[in-house]
Amino acid sequence: MDAARKDRQNKKKKARSTKTLARHFLSVMGITNQYMMHEMPSIQFKPLILTIVDSLDRALFFVLNQWHHFTIDLFFILVTSAFFWIPLYVLLIWLIKKELGWNGVICFILTIIIADQCSATWLKPFFARYRPCCILPTIEIHLVGTYKGLYGFPSSHASNTYAFAMLFWRIFKEKYKFSYLFFIWATIVSYGRIYGGVHYPLDVFAGALLGCCIGQLMHVVYRKACKSIDTKTK
Repeated sequence: MDAARKDRQNKKKKARSTKTLARHFLSVMGITNQYMMHEMPSIQFKPLILTIVDSLDRALFFVLNQWHHFTIDLFFILVTSAFFWIPLYVLLIWLIKKELGWNGVICFILTIIIADQCSATWLKPFFARYRPCCILPTIEIHLVGTYKGLYGFPSSHASNTYAFAMLFWRIFKEKYKFSYLFFIWATIVSYGRIYGGVHYPLDVFAGALLGCCIGQLMHVVYRKACKSIDTKTK
């Protein structure tokens, strides 16, 4: 009985020492969030190029995130809120319906849904790259606004806004000279996610690239659908 009791005690000591060592290692790596310590997957070695890119991405994040001011905080809280843009969305729906009909409105809505699902539902869990606010010490981050989920690559805000901007520009660039301004709008919204501490610059860049590709693809699909409809009505 004594031998069995000693054996159990030794196993408990080893388990505690291993857990303490793991916590110490994670704290050295800057991972101090208690939830993240339990949920963090096993550490894997990355190729050198990915390590360099990740280091540069983090360095740029700190440069952009630490440049802040109270009035700018308020600006980006509004800019990155979906409710703030409701009047613009209503105006755009009216304009798109006026120019393209309900088929055009449906095309734009589908574009945003596809961009959002690709980034949030498929790619974020696949790459499983944690948001900076979830993995870096909170005292080092200027956090503004809200976010959903642990993963941030690619940015859904960037993919959604750039997908809309690309499709709008491709369809209306000849008629409305201001259509390129939606790229500036998408850039401001996307930068707000870096400023707010919830995305790395690479998250935003990848989201913007994804959104532009989806917007371009949906433009091709929309044009082909319009030609098909015109052919049938003749």
